[in-house]
Amino acid sequence: MEFLDLAMPAEIVDRLRTGWRLPGRFGAASLGHRLVGDLVHSYARQGYQAMLGGIHAHKPHLAPYCEPDGFSVLPAGSPLDLCLPIGRLRYPAEPSMRHLVRTLGPAASYRAGELRGLLAARLP
Repeated sequence: MEFLDLAMPAEIVDRLRTGWRLPGRFGAASLGHRLVGDLVHSYARQGYQAMLGGIHAHKPHLAPYCEPDGFSVLPAGSPLDLCLPIGRLRYPAEPSMRHLVRTLGPAASYRAGELRGLLAARLP
């Protein structure tokens, strides 16, 4: 991690890499998933068709965390193609980044690096 001081104890560095954890009695395993679920429902109610995000490739432990929440995780450096009614828009990724994508409604679909159906219902 580029922002860490090399003199930091390994225990602190490891804690920063993996994130702080709440004690089990607080439902730590599901707290983040509940927050993501609330965001998904909020965005879907507002008419959003997809959620996009990204994670750093040097944090591979985040991919299995995102997938149960319905996000597809692209390989590091892979672009995401947004297939819009006006044409394809390529959303590039740096080699150190991985795109996240999740559809929020029946109009949008995702498969093999392509997000389709965006804005289709909004055309006259």
